[in-house]
Amino acid sequence: MEENQEETKDFNWGKVEWGKRIAGGAYGIVFLCQYGGKKVAIKVICAGEEDIDGVETAELSFLREVSTCSLLDHPNIAKFITAKEDVNPPLKDLKNSGFCGVIVSEYLEGGTLASYVRHHKKLALKEKIKLALEVARGLYYLHSKNIAHRDVKLDNLLLDGQGRVKIIDFGVSRIETEDMSVKVGTKGYIAPEVLVSNSYNHRCDVFSFGICLWELYYLKRFGSSLASSTPQIGKDCPKKLADLMRRCWTDPSTRPEMAEVVKTLEDVLKKAERSPFGCFSFLKR
Repeated sequence: MEENQEETKDFNWGKVEWGKRIAGGAYGIVFLCQYGGKKVAIKVICAGEEDIDGVETAELSFLREVSTCSLLDHPNIAKFITAKEDVNPPLKDLKNSGFCGVIVSEYLEGGTLASYVRHHKKLALKEKIKLALEVARGLYYLHSKNIAHRDVKLDNLLLDGQGRVKIIDFGVSRIETEDMSVKVGTKGYIAPEVLVSNSYNHRCDVFSFGICLWELYYLKRFGSSLASSTPQIGKDCPKKLADLMRRCWTDPSTRPEMAEVVKTLEDVLKKAERSPFGCFSFLKR
């Protein structure tokens, strides 16, 4: 983390060139900006001064996200650069803020895996597994730090310029020593226990990963409006991959840890790379 600390120390906020909005949600707005001749992504978390509860929520969300991101250093996690409170971005829709915090991270030019899936109709199995494996390694790292992401989905998985997958958006992430009982996540990905339990753990991410794995294999979105439902796995799916998906969707106590998921995907990838055939399901069931 030394490099990140150095960047934070030397960061000159006056040199930021604010650009267009590229993403947004309940926990902030992301802008594509320029700094020192490089593109960076800047997330703005703010609330109007008249919204007392909103100010408190925004500040807490900002502090939690920064405390999480500043701990992370992994090839499959978006790189945190710096953060600051009481910044006044030159953006007309953010004036009169009761609280405004900004988080600077690397800009990932390859877009989301959601977009990737929409634009690829065919892809070799080994390429699908490589993408899934990078997600799995990132989650394995997070869980090794006792951090649950809590909103794993293709929209929060981005590609850099070299095609490497990186996990983004830690707005609802929690360190597992903190209370995890709030119902958060995205329909179609959210684990059942998040909705019905008074307490859950990092294995909610494993459930969500299983949905992402299905989407990467079939190159389409699951898109269920029903919370905690799971997609159908066709007979074309390699048995080892199908079994892994199903295990990700079992009761939390029997779901695999991400270390096991990584090992399973590595085994599947080795077999796929040895296959003399083309794309899709050429592993024996």
